[in-house]
Amino acid sequence: MKKIFLFAFAVLVIQLFPVSVLNGKGRNKEVKVITYNIHHGNPPAEKGKIDLDAIAEVISNSKADFALLQEVENGTTRSFGMNQAKELSQKSGLRYYLFFKAIDFAGGDYGIAILSRFPADSSKSIRLFAQEGGEQRVMGLIYTAIPGFGKVCVATTHFDLPNKIRTVQVTQADSILKAESLPVIFGGDLNAQPDSPELKILFENYLTSGPPHRFTFPNKNPDRTIDYLFTGKKSGFKIKDYSVIENIDSSDHLPLTMTLLYSF
Repeated sequence: MKKIFLFAFAVLVIQLFPVSVLNGKGRNKEVKVITYNIHHGNPPAEKGKIDLDAIAEVISNSKADFALLQEVENGTTRSFGMNQAKELSQKSGLRYYLFFKAIDFAGGDYGIAILSRFPADSSKSIRLFAQEGGEQRVMGLIYTAIPGFGKVCVATTHFDLPNKIRTVQVTQADSILKAESLPVIFGGDLNAQPDSPELKILFENYLTSGPPHRFTFPNKNPDRTIDYLFTGKKSGFKIKDYSVIENIDSSDHLPLTMTLLYSF
């Protein structure tokens, strides 16, 4: 009778507390991030058209918790005065948004944005190195908390095209991320292919969406990778999977997603 009781008790414990909890490893949860250069909401095949509904649908269907967006406009004549970050937040279901201005453009602002499922405690925008007379680029960072995990820093940027400028910007971005005491999730349009020497420092210091690195540009017949996602090697996250969303026409880039695992 005693043996039967002990056996029944053991079965009950295993049912109530999975093995992963009993051995101290905890249960896994997921957080998903998408990076997407949205081409100011303009489908490249339709000059002058702004279709934020299509962009928002991509973000919503991805089930991402964070959306890192580049080429975002606020109040420009080209995008008919829209606050694109706000509208994409409302349309995609990611309730919170931060826009980071890089330059004045067409009567408004042009830059990058982060949409988040979770409220941000604070944020900051850091100007990256720029050549005199060149286009200013920025890095945007938000500080938020993921339920069951804790506080994190989520960051995005859009590096410049000239190699010499981009090399300095990569080093600067790495220094900014290293200075953060919180776990980091980072991504964006880096305007460099995986074999570019300047990206080596990022591949060495962070977990990333590759190899293999999926092609993200152009949206039709893509033939290169210039968009990436990263997390710190000691962030507490593990990469479960990453993928490119293909066969969409809402931008000249294809969006890249990454699912991160964490224990709680």
